[in-house]
Amino acid sequence: MAAPLLRVEDLRTQFFTSRGIVHAVDGISFSVSRGETV
Repeated sequence: MAAPLLRVEDLRTQFFTSRGIVHAVDGISFSVSRGETV
């Protein structure tokens, strides 16, 4: 099996707003292989 073209591990993204912090993504991991679409 071929290695993935893209591998993301433990992705976390947050945004700061006037109402506080928004945790948009909190700890996801995924990979994308040749021929797959994100």
